[in-house]
Amino acid sequence: MNPESFQEFSNTLERVSETGSKLEKIRILSEYFSKLSPSSLSSACRFILGKESAKGDVGVGWSTIIKALRELRGVDAEEFRRLYLELGDSGSVIERMYSGRGRPSLLESVPPSLEDVQFTFDKMAEVTGARSSEAKKKLLMGLYARMDGRQAKYLTRILSGEVRIGATEGLVLDALGKAFGNKNVRDWYLIVGDIGEVARKLASGDRSNPIPLYFRPVAFMLALPIQTPKDVEEHFHDRFYAEYKYDGVRLQAHVVKSEVRLFSRRMEDVTRSMPELVSSLKMLSKDAILDGEALGFKEGKPMSFMQLQRRLHRKEPDKKLIDDVPIHYFVFDLLKLGEESMLDVKLFDRRKMLDELEFFDNVRRASSWIVDSADDVDRLFRRSRQEGYEGLVLKDPHSPYTPGRRGGAWVKLKEELDTLDVVVIKAEYGNGKRAGVLSDLTFAVWDNGELKTIGKAYSGLTDEEIASMTETLKNISVAETWNGVIVRPSIVIEVAFDSVQRSSRHDSGYALRFPRIKRIREDKKPEDADTLERVRSIYEAQLVRR
Repeated sequence: MNPESFQEFSNTLERVSETGSKLEKIRILSEYFSKLSPSSLSSACRFILGKESAKGDVGVGWSTIIKALRELRGVDAEEFRRLYLELGDSGSVIERMYSGRGRPSLLESVPPSLEDVQFTFDKMAEVTGARSSEAKKKLLMGLYARMDGRQAKYLTRILSGEVRIGATEGLVLDALGKAFGNKNVRDWYLIVGDIGEVARKLASGDRSNPIPLYFRPVAFMLALPIQTPKDVEEHFHDRFYAEYKYDGVRLQAHVVKSEVRLFSRRMEDVTRSMPELVSSLKMLSKDAILDGEALGFKEGKPMSFMQLQRRLHRKEPDKKLIDDVPIHYFVFDLLKLGEESMLDVKLFDRRKMLDELEFFDNVRRASSWIVDSADDVDRLFRRSRQEGYEGLVLKDPHSPYTPGRRGGAWVKLKEELDTLDVVVIKAEYGNGKRAGVLSDLTFAVWDNGELKTIGKAYSGLTDEEIASMTETLKNISVAETWNGVIVRPSIVIEVAFDSVQRSSRHDSGYALRFPRIKRIREDKKPEDADTLERVRSIYEAQLVRR
C-alpha cells in the first residue's frame, strides 16, 4: 500500500494506538516516517499532533462535521450524542456510523493522500466571509466521501485536536530522531517552532544546526515558580537580575526591514490586534527578534489584565478601544540580532546588546536590577506590588536563552504563591442569574500525557466573560450531559486557591480548596498547562510550612 495515502496513515495510527509501549510506538512511527516524502512527512507529523494547517485554524467545529456527515451519510445528531456517551470518542462514533452504510457510489473515488488532506485543510484555513461555513462543509464532504470508517475516524480526530493514540509531542520528536538518526530534533523543534518544518528539514537531509528564523516564533524560555525571597537567594547563591513580573501577555516581536510580526505564547500571529506596537517597532534601527511582555498601560501605570482582555478579544481593534486600553511592550530579551542568533549568548551580554537598541513611544526596555540577597528581593517585590505589577522574575546573568525550557535559570515570585494553569474539560449551566450560561467549569492538569481532574470553579469571571465563554464552549463541545457539555481540551484558565487537599473525588487524587478563576489564559496552549507533579509539589510544600 502507498505509504503516503491517508489510508496507510490511518492504519499506522491504529497500530500505534493498540500498543501501550512507548518504545513500540516510537518504533512503528519511525519506520513509517522513514518511508515518506518531505511534504507528506510534514503533514503526517502535524496531523498526529492535531494541527491541521500551518496557515492557521481551519475553523471547523462539530456543527460543520455533523452537517457534512448528515448530508453525506445520513448521520443523525441525536444518534451521534447517544453513541458518544457510549464510546467516549468522536472518531470512534464516526467509524461506527460508517459501518453498514457503504460509500456513496456517486462520489466513490481513489482514497485521498496525505497531501490531498493537507491541501483541503489549507483551503479551509483560507476560506473567510459570510458563506465560509457552507464552503468548509463542502470541502469536508469531499474528504469524507473518499474514506472508509477508519480514515473518517482519524480525520475527525485530527479536526477535534484529539488523535488519541498516546503519541505526545515528545514521542513524535523521538520517532523523528530515530527515523533520521538525529539527536537534536527536540532542540530544532523548540527553535523552529513548527513540527512540520522540522520533519521537512530532516527528510530533506538538512543537518545544519537551526537558528531562529524571522517570522517563525521560537518557543519562549520559561520561569520556574518559587515560594519565598529566601528561596530565591538560596537558588542563585550569587548576584542575579531582578525584573518586574508584568501582568500581561508574553509577546515575541520579529522586526525585519520595517516589517513587523508579533507572536503570542501560543505561537499565534497577533500582529493585527496591536497596531500601535507595530508602528513603534517599525522604527527599530536593526533587524531583531525580541522577547517581552505586552500589557495595558495608561497614565504611567499598568492596567489590570481584565482590562487588557478587551483588547485580546479583538483581532482588529477600533480607535476607541485602542485609546481606552493602550498597549505598551516591555522588552527584556534578545533572541536574534541581524543574522546572528543570540540563544547561546549569556544573558549579561544579551542585555548589553539590548541596551544599544533605541526604542520608541510605547515600546520600552524592561526595568532591571542586580541583587544578591533575600532582603533585596523582598524590597523589590513590595515595590513591584505598590506600582501595580504582579511580582518579580529573577534571572541568572550567565544563562543562555533556552527555548521552551523551565530549567531554573529564570524563576518567578508572585504574591499569590499557589496558582495553577489548568485545562477546561467540562462545563455546566449555572443557576439563578446564571441560568442558561455555562458558568461552572471543571478543569484538569496533565499527568503523563493524560488530563486528570483537579476541581471545579464558578467564580472569578465577569458576566461579559461568562457570556463569551459560553459561546466558545458550545463551539468546542463534543457531547452534551444532562446539565452541560463535555468540551475539547483547548481552553486554559489560571485558578487561585487556598490549599491543595487529598481527594478521592477526582482521578488526580487531589482537590483545590476554594478555587476561583483568576483569568482566562488566552496566551497559553492546552499543553502549556500545569502538571500533576506541580500539584504534588504545592501539596508537599504546604506540609512543610505547617
